[in-house]
Amino acid sequence: MSSVLIYGAACLDYIAQVNHFPQLDEKLRTNSLTICGGGNAANTATCLSRLDIKIKLLAKIGNDLNGEKILRDFQEEKNIDTTLILIQSLTTSPLTYIIVDKETNTRTCLYSASNEQILLNDINSNCLNEINFIHFDSRSTEAAVYLANLAKEKSILCSLDLERDRPYLNELIPLMDYIITTENYSQNVCKDSSYIQTAKRFLLKSP
Repeated sequence: MSSVLIYGAACLDYIAQVNHFPQLDEKLRTNSLTICGGGNAANTATCLSRLDIKIKLLAKIGNDLNGEKILRDFQEEKNIDTTLILIQSLTTSPLTYIIVDKETNTRTCLYSASNEQILLNDINSNCLNEINFIHFDSRSTEAAVYLANLAKEKSILCSLDLERDRPYLNELIPLMDYIITTENYSQNVCKDSSYIQTAKRFLLKSP
């Protein structure tokens, strides 16, 4: 059966909901605290799996308790194949602390600087077996370029979620069939005054 391959970051999210964002040196009680698997690629995989789409997730986590929790959460999703998740010894799994402010309906993310990069030698062409679409989250971009080139050889469609400037994006963007980006990327990275300008910029980079 054909599947969608999701490539990128998986982490453990600590999500605290509060009535207002804390002031300096303030102690604040949370309304709720949720601990669950997260990360751009992993969240995309979870959403698509709950729409009954078969998913393979390619991400890298550490061989620690947080990594076990991340892996277990995705294994409990019936449509996520976790066999491509890479477990790196002597590596701390990435964490994100998320403060959800009910007063302003905003969220603030504090994330660890763990080195969870997927490397070129982590990519096996067999990971594309029975894959008809790949979504990249713009992490681990050097290996992403290599994987996207393999996908093009097999006529597999690719999409890219762009949040910020990263190495190798100039090589990765032209390999994409679809690009999803943000106002922040358009204004602060591309320095464009409108989404139309950014869209034209991406089209000019297409083959």
